[in-house]
Amino acid sequence: MPSIAATIIAFKSMTDTQKASVVSALNRGEIIAYPTDTIYGLGVDIYNEDAVAKLTGLKGRDRDKPVSVLFADVERLLIEFPQLNAWQSAVVRRLLPGRITLILPVPAHQRFSPLFVSEGYVGARVVDLPVLNEILVRFGKPISTTSINPGGAPPALNAAQINRYFANRIAIILDNGQAGKQASTILKIRDHSYEILRSGSVSPEEIERILSTL
Repeated sequence: MPSIAATIIAFKSMTDTQKASVVSALNRGEIIAYPTDTIYGLGVDIYNEDAVAKLTGLKGRDRDKPVSVLFADVERLLIEFPQLNAWQSAVVRRLLPGRITLILPVPAHQRFSPLFVSEGYVGARVVDLPVLNEILVRFGKPISTTSINPGGAPPALNAAQINRYFANRIAIILDNGQAGKQASTILKIRDHSYEILRSGSVSPEEIERILSTL
């Protein structure tokens, strides 16, 4: 059976019909490529085992390097992490949505695939991109968020690069033009402290300023 080229949709002018087609692709277990407030990401339904396996096969990703999870909004994120203490929840509310990935402890009865979990933690994002968040609300579940590149290659920063990497293996590409080169800053959130695991779009000084009054 021949492969089918990805449908490319202009992100800034998406119609309701096009948004519905993205939701349908996710429901079918397909992979989409989408912009964030940092770099482009690959998205699948994180609760669909076949879709998660397809994502792993596409990137050739080492299972020791977990994939993060993208939520539609902060409230939906916090529902998935009911065990967070008051300080941790306040950190989530202060830093998200934004250009930050929070590495959060998973609850005892969590539903995440092993691809998303490492040593009892999972990366979580909420981006500041209303159109994308609207699509996630329509879909009703979180999706994966991981850079668009084969293992070891630099991340794709536009639709043409996405096609060069993964032509015919992605259902839909949401084209938002050229992305910035900086990925999200990654913070690991412990009981009452945080650790910056990766420098990125938000500086340590800005993070300290935002959290200084907690």
